[in-house]
Amino acid sequence: MRRIVPTLLIGVMMSGGLAACAGNTEELRSEAVGCATYFTVLNEQILSGDPAFADRVMAALVDPAATDADEQLETINRTLIDMAGGTDAWRTEMEAAEITALESEQSALARRHVAEDRSTEAAERISTCVETWERLNR
Repeated sequence: MRRIVPTLLIGVMMSGGLAACAGNTEELRSEAVGCATYFTVLNEQILSGDPAFADRVMAALVDPAATDADEQLETINRTLIDMAGGTDAWRTEMEAAEITALESEQSALARRHVAEDRSTEAAERISTCVETWERLNR
C-alpha cells in the first residue's frame, strides 16, 4: 500500500486547515485553507518523528484488504494535491488574524495527533477535508 507522506509533502506545502462545516462558500474556503495547514504540519511531524504514523492513518482511511484500496488511496491523494493548489488564492483573500488563528489551531491539532498517536482522528480529519473540498467543487 502506498504511503501518505509523499503525497502530503506535495499537497501540504501549499494549503491549510480543516473542519466539518456545512456553511456557505466562504466558510468552506476557510476550512479548506485550514486543511492545508493541517496537512503541512502533519506531514512535517510524520517525517521528523513517526513515519509509520502515515501507514496507520492510511489504514484508518482505507481498508488495506479492499480490492480497490490503491484506487481509493489514489483518489484521496489526488484530492489533497488539488486542495493544496486550489487554496492559495483564498488564503490571500483572508484577514491576517484569521489566517494566524487557523494556522495556530491546525498546527497544534496535527502535532497532537502525531504526538499522541491518534491516527484514527487524523484519518477522520483528512476525510472531512476531502468532503469539504468536494462540496466546494460541486
